[in-house]
Amino acid sequence: MAHSREDCRELSRMIRDDLNHLRTVDDGPSVRLAYGARASAGDLIVCRSRLVTDPGHTLANGDIFKV
Repeated sequence: MAHSREDCRELSRMIRDDLNHLRTVDDGPSVRLAYGARASAGDLIVCRSRLVTDPGHTLANGDIFKV
């Protein structure tokens, strides 16, 4: 459990670095997420707010998807 959102972001970054090292997550092309986070093939993303991705498709808080 993380005490703050900043702690959560730092823990997520550290875990992603470990997954890159273990080659579980691709270290290739990536996209920028909120607050400077990055995501690439293999990453799991948890949505923290409602987001309209394109007409007719919406992500809700807590939705999880794999890149």
